[in-house]
Amino acid sequence: MVLFKRNPSFTSRESELKTLHQILFTGHYTTKVAIIGLSGVGKTQLALELVYRIKAKYKNYLVI
Repeated sequence: MVLFKRNPSFTSRESELKTLHQILFTGHYTTKVAIIGLSGVGKTQLALELVYRIKAKYKNYLVI
């Protein structure tokens, strides 16, 4: 369950999404990641897009 709707206007930030995916899925370990930066640069939108992609690809995963 994701409390925020996916942004249909999300612009491609594939390199950041790829990096986050690689950090989160490094084998059989539980991983945490923080997205940091100035306000208004799109951290929340990046995180939401990642959550929706994980939700679509990994049906049995939980993202908190």
